[in-house]
Amino acid sequence: MSEKSRTKFRAERKISHGEAVRHLTDQIRTIAKRAVTEYKLDFDDIIKSECGDIDRIEHMLDGMLDFCFDKNMIGVFKKLCRYYYDIDQSAAVAYVCAYRDMWDPEEERPWADKDIDKEE
Repeated sequence: MSEKSRTKFRAERKISHGEAVRHLTDQIRTIAKRAVTEYKLDFDDIIKSECGDIDRIEHMLDGMLDFCFDKNMIGVFKKLCRYYYDIDQSAAVAYVCAYRDMWDPEEERPWADKDIDKEE
């Protein structure tokens, strides 16, 4: 949506920038809540069936990463990583690292220090 379209949209609806942001935030929360519900059902099925399908598990972990701003999704993501660890340790660790790279605050990521590779 172009800036002109956004301005027109807000003008037509007579909402402030703050109200627009709150509306978007509410929509994101609703989508995240639904994602948690859906992924939790899939997670429960994987556990119940003792699934070892690496593609299925990794597909789920990939999708879950996008919603790990939600504490409920983090819980399901961690449980699936623990389950996956018994199947493929290095892949499970890679998903934990991917989570940390995406969601940990930069000051808590010493491995991301840009100066580590510089020669002195």
